[in-house]
Amino acid sequence: MKFIYCLLFALSLNTQFAFSADKDSVLFIKNNGFFIDLMKHESSGYAITSTNLPKEANSISPLSQHHLIKSRNELFLLIDQGGVLYKASTFTDSIVTFTKLNTSQKEIDATHSYVYTLNNQLYIQGGYADGQNNGTLRNFNQKNTQWEIVPLNKQVVQQYKPFELIWLDAMAEKIIVPFQATLNDGIIEEKKLTLDKKTYALNLKTSTWTVIGKINKQTLELLNDIQFKIDYANGFLVESKNIVYMLDFKTNQVLKMNNDLSAHVSKSVKSSRYGYVYNDMLYSLDSTLEKYDSISLDKSSFSVEAVSVYNDNSNYYYPLIPLGLLLIGGFFLSKRKKQHTAQKITTINAENEVEFTEGELALISLLVTKSKKNKTAVISEINYVLGIKDKNTGLQKKVRSDTINSINEKFKINLQSEELIIQSIRSEIDKRYLEYFINKEFIKAVEQNIN
Repeated sequence: MKFIYCLLFALSLNTQFAFSADKDSVLFIKNNGFFIDLMKHESSGYAITSTNLPKEANSISPLSQHHLIKSRNELFLLIDQGGVLYKASTFTDSIVTFTKLNTSQKEIDATHSYVYTLNNQLYIQGGYADGQNNGTLRNFNQKNTQWEIVPLNKQVVQQYKPFELIWLDAMAEKIIVPFQATLNDGIIEEKKLTLDKKTYALNLKTSTWTVIGKINKQTLELLNDIQFKIDYANGFLVESKNIVYMLDFKTNQVLKMNNDLSAHVSKSVKSSRYGYVYNDMLYSLDSTLEKYDSISLDKSSFSVEAVSVYNDNSNYYYPLIPLGLLLIGGFFLSKRKKQHTAQKITTINAENEVEFTEGELALISLLVTKSKKNKTAVISEINYVLGIKDKNTGLQKKVRSDTINSINEKFKINLQSEELIIQSIRSEIDKRYLEYFINKEFIKAVEQNIN
């Protein structure tokens, strides 16, 4: 009877949300075209963040800030404070009923987190607690109905004010953070915010963060003054100074929307409670919870800016080739071999330091691990970490050679040394093949440089 009474009471009100009287174990949302279309669309992985709205005068109980999450054919609603998760159990023409799955966890606050779904798993990334933001990754364990921490190789902290600057590449199963912004409210004002301008990628298959570049200076300035952020298939949409931009991480481009469409999109997003993009269409439900709108994001409405999102590490190697050739030429012409030891190694200023690609870091980590045990890495192991184990032999050889040469050239710059950091010897089992290792005098310096 309690359930029936609450349902009738909710439907009798001109309100979008209502809690049940039974300890909030059931939540009702008025159904409309927005939710009907949302359920028809294929899941993108991106959660839909609610905006902060004042309490409606005629609501049974105000619904606090939350996320809607479409995962395959299921719809979830996450109450940000406490991480309470509801699952849509029934749909009618007029109402959607959500059933509570878990109890509140005091350490969970998804208000300042990035919420997403991948491979039918729900995730909360980052957050704010005890005066600091963090980069903790949690996923929802459907067996014990608890949010559990996913261990990572390091913690990368995305900016969360005013919006979470982080993006899910669902196809590649990666997370991109264009730059780190660590906030500590326990520190005096001028030192409370720390920026790390490196661009990071998290491989969700291996739980490993790597540096993929450095945020472009002009892009960073643009992101410091944004009014909204909505995830998109290739990146995210942001508004800065009344113009909407798309940061495309797949092509590493910044695209500018024309003035007319920017004005239309801006008005729709800022007046909406919910908004999301699907197949180049922006769908929004306005703050009165009545008007449902959709806007076509025509590609012809965008122009490519003359800046990248970040400076890609993969481009660093090529300008260094002439320098490397000059260094090698000078080495042979002088017929002098410079002796370097680990004690003499100095690292150049971080602003000039050359960073490594994800594949290079994976190979370096393998070689360091092997070399510290006085072992070598064989070709099959190298092919595996470089992701080329199923490629043809010719391509494998080329990728291995190019990667090792690139690493050695970069270490020449970073460690100011002419020594080859990655070296090779003939296999004792089969002299036709080479095995690889890190020059033992440089193992410690290499570890310091990549960490």
